[in-house]
Amino acid sequence: MNIIEILKEVGRGKRGARDLNYAEAETAAELIMTRSATPAQIGAFFAAERIKMESVAELEAFVNVCRKYSHRFPCRKALISPVRTTVGSHHLLLPSQLPFYLPHTDYL
Repeated sequence: MNIIEILKEVGRGKRGARDLNYAEAETAAELIMTRSATPAQIGAFFAAERIKMESVAELEAFVNVCRKYSHRFPCRKALISPVRTTVGSHHLLLPSQLPFYLPHTDYL
């Protein structure tokens, strides 16, 4: 399935569009993350998804593909010192090592 076929499925408006299954959503995410789709096609896809509303399978597929193309780097030192804070009557200690993600793309 290519991006044009995917756009035909999700771009029919709120009532006419159908949710993509996991495999179709995974294909769409791969096409977007590898930049096989044009910027106009990517924008059209996300606009159509916003109108249609994303399904759980679509979100899951996109998260998994984004994780595949991302590198996780653990923070060796805290970006901000550990902070003890009070929320209501609860005391919280924020962790000193927070993981962060950087997308694996060459246009950052």
